[in-house]
Amino acid sequence: MLGIFLTVGYGYFYTVVQNDQLFLKAGLQGSLNQAKQNLEYLTVTGTLVGPVVGFIVNNSGIATTISSYFITDSSAGQSFYNSGTSSNPTLPYTISQGQSVVFNTNVLYSTGHSYTVKLLTQRGSTFVGTYPAKQLNTNDLSALIAAGIGAISMVFSSYALYNLTGSGNNWAINVAQPKPGGLLPYAVTPAFSMQVTNNDPAVGTITIDSHTEIYLYHTCGGGCGGNVPVFAFFVVNVGSVGTITSTTKGSFVPITIPYGVTQTLYFASANDLSVNSIASQQLSGSGSKVGLGEYDVFVIISGSDTESSKSILYTQNLPFAGSYLADNVAWVSETPTSCTHSSSTSFTLTVTNAWISKGNINQVSLNASGMALVTSPKQAGWANPKITGGTVITWNAGKINTGQSYSFTWSGTAPAAVGTQTVFPITISFSSGTVVSQQTAVGCYVV
Repeated sequence: MLGIFLTVGYGYFYTVVQNDQLFLKAGLQGSLNQAKQNLEYLTVTGTLVGPVVGFIVNNSGIATTISSYFITDSSAGQSFYNSGTSSNPTLPYTISQGQSVVFNTNVLYSTGHSYTVKLLTQRGSTFVGTYPAKQLNTNDLSALIAAGIGAISMVFSSYALYNLTGSGNNWAINVAQPKPGGLLPYAVTPAFSMQVTNNDPAVGTITIDSHTEIYLYHTCGGGCGGNVPVFAFFVVNVGSVGTITSTTKGSFVPITIPYGVTQTLYFASANDLSVNSIASQQLSGSGSKVGLGEYDVFVIISGSDTESSKSILYTQNLPFAGSYLADNVAWVSETPTSCTHSSSTSFTLTVTNAWISKGNINQVSLNASGMALVTSPKQAGWANPKITGGTVITWNAGKINTGQSYSFTWSGTAPAAVGTQTVFPITISFSSGTVVSQQTAVGCYVV
């Protein structure tokens, strides 16, 4: 009897202890999951991927797995749900810290409609974005502010370069022809622009003053000879046709950005316009002061934040981009940007050699590995195109002079899968200079 009693008693208490340990373990796991959930910071920005709605996810927190998302056509009251292979890329999808990814939702865009994107992570966090991109929801904004990012957010794809022209009090930039700011021609006299959105959780109006600047910092490995290679460009007022309207000391008119509004800022002056008149500067120089290569790009926002109950001085640092300074620069574009599945499409690839490039372009190679039956006729002034492996086209023994453009024609049969993006990597070679090769890409959306 004593043995039975001890056995039953031991079994009972052992079971209780085991259950308590399971509950404790579950509680600890829940607390850990909650702690990690608080470290998830995703920024969702709506975009178009060909004819369909897409969105860009930027991860500034810990590695996060996206398990599903909802797309709501707010104008039509329709909702679409994706949780697996119907998404591109497929779900679940893990995005590392500092990584960005573009999702294609396969939801056809209707002109004039607005869409809401809601992401759900495996830890249970929710993040929201819109197309057209307007503003983040309050929870996401609070998380971003707590992370130290600030009330001003930037549209990453809007970072643009222009050639600044003029002298005295007459300065202008060609606002109709922006170039990607990620690639800078050596010896250019530049102006820059970027779009920013006021996402202030207090719904205040942010006013930009003349101390606001964009600067480029080159981290050269040899220490730059004791020099600090920094270029600063201060904000200016620009008219609708590109004329700079603030050129003298004290002439800058503060720029107000109400809550939820996206505004384009232009940076062109080497001087703060509260201190001196406008001045230009070149991205060039002798010795080690100016080197070719990668530059970190930052924006210092300066101004005030006027809320419903108070007004405060406002400052913010946007570490948002990078630019590569090169003595040879080419820009590319291709039409069309969409192709019909399982059908042959004819493309026109236009390559432009920057006006300040040191060398002429003498070879262009395009990798159309996603296509079949790739062909290209002989291009005037170039050797017969060489097609390697049935998909890589190389045009050589030709010339695109500095400041000139040339359009190559080619064709290929698109993949059968609809709703995919086919990318064509490109390599451009120059005849002389230091940076004699440039890589880029174009593509088509399969419909």
